[in-house]
Amino acid sequence: AAQNEVILNRNHRLVGRALEQSPHSPLASVLRLLVLQALTAAGAAIPREAQQQQVQDLDWIADGLWGKN
Repeated sequence: AAQNEVILNRNHRLVGRALEQSPHSPLASVLRLLVLQALTAAGAAIPREAQQQQVQDLDWIADGLWGKN
């Protein structure tokens, strides 16, 4: 199977902060969504596990922005 690579600019403040924090942090969720979007735009096939993580990330971001009811 073909592999895809994403090059991250570690000097960008969002990327740098996300990489310093836990993979469960809100910034990590945002970074994963950006990476998946880049891969999708490049025509990469996104594995089911990554798609499921994307749903969880979107829920996490929504909770963080709007608060839980």
